[in-house]
Amino acid sequence: MTSYTTVYDIFLSKITDSGFLALSSFEDLVERYLKNAINKFTCCQQNLENRNDTTNTFNFALTSLEQEILACYMLVEYLTPQIYNVSLLQQSMTNKDFQLTSQANHLKQLMELRKLAQEDINRLLTIYTFDKSAKKLSDLK
Repeated sequence: MTSYTTVYDIFLSKITDSGFLALSSFEDLVERYLKNAINKFTCCQQNLENRNDTTNTFNFALTSLEQEILACYMLVEYLTPQIYNVSLLQQSMTNKDFQLTSQANHLKQLMELRKLAQEDINRLLTIYTFDKSAKKLSDLK
């Protein structure tokens, strides 16, 4: 069995936001990020619905790669609301006002980070599906 905290720890190693860690809703947020990640990891070879939300465990052992993929999806979930929040600010300001602040640069950096995180997920999913396909082929021999 794999504990949710195992995946949380991998996710938390990817961020350095001390304000996030201090939030009173921290536990609820990481749980929500994990559930969203589970919904997005549709090609997982294991049934991610086979879990116990009371004990915060999957009822099977996730591979290291599966844990990493879930953590990367969690990172995308973490970055997305920050991008939308800055986007709303941009809509309420004129272009000139927005460009004068560091918010425009901050938004650009967040969007780039999110894009890189998604590219990392795509790379990991390619490895994951290739490894699973190769194993199935070797089992047929």
